[in-house]
Amino acid sequence: MFDMKKIGKKIATLRKEGNMTQLELADKLGISYQAVSNWERGDSMPDISKLEELSEIFGISIDELLDNKRIAKIAKEINENKNVDDSDMTKEELVDAATLQKPSVIKEFVHNYQKQDEEDRSLSDESLIKSIAPFLDEDILEEMIDSKIEKKNITMEFLFSMSPFLSEDYLGDLIEGAKIPFESLSALAPFLSEKKLGEKAIAIINEGESPSKISGIAPFLSDKHLKEVVEGILNNGGSISEIVSLAPFLDEETLGLIVDANQYEIDDVLAIIPFLNDKKVAELAKKAIENNDFTGLQKIMPFIDNDELRKLMKK
Repeated sequence: MFDMKKIGKKIATLRKEGNMTQLELADKLGISYQAVSNWERGDSMPDISKLEELSEIFGISIDELLDNKRIAKIAKEINENKNVDDSDMTKEELVDAATLQKPSVIKEFVHNYQKQDEEDRSLSDESLIKSIAPFLDEDILEEMIDSKIEKKNITMEFLFSMSPFLSEDYLGDLIEGAKIPFESLSALAPFLSEKKLGEKAIAIINEGESPSKISGIAPFLSDKHLKEVVEGILNNGGSISEIVSLAPFLDEETLGLIVDANQYEIDDVLAIIPFLNDKKVAELAKKAIENNDFTGLQKIMPFIDNDELRKLMKK
């Protein structure tokens, strides 16, 4: 693997030997000085076209710049669309070559490499896919995932690690096709479209499943979808206790909907009182007074706004 710190230090040394500032080197390369700074700190690598320009500016070969003659040769041949002799290319060398290429270039090469389908170096290898994922276009990465799914050769842990590099539509299709268990959905939720996630949550509730199944994805659901989820729970005769885990993520309108259902005792509603607005808490207190439920009123008291409390006491 490339030692980016070492390569960055070499670029910095050669730039200084040429009596150039980062800005001057950047101008020669047609890039920002921040890019040069990132190279020199070892935070990123120049792609192959910039390595060629750097070698010309500094008067050295790419081999010398990278301190790796074989990878320099492979990267240059890939970039020039030449037939690369990859018969003995290791996975590590493929990853190194990928770091130097633009996505469109490495995509074609990976396609050709993948076609060989040799068991000991196939791109179905999870560790290899993880390494090159940041350098691949979504479409080719998704082809690789599909191939693993088709061969039943994929773990959920691996799929979760790939989520940041896959499209929302693709992940949504995997869920729709039941290729991902709903129980595993919370790990993918940040990378799914709000619409697809909401539709799946509502479907789960409408099928009579326990609301606890969606508690893990509640932070990623829209207010609209959460309201529909709560309506589904209430329509199915669900209890307040089933909704409590969702309460921190519900808006005032949806929380009010629960209270307005008017089918619960004060003790049932206590669990969600901390999330209700002052008006709704006051309504509950008023209901307790009307029903002469002073035990229930006592339980609500700590949550009643002082102004609302004074109004109730006057009545």
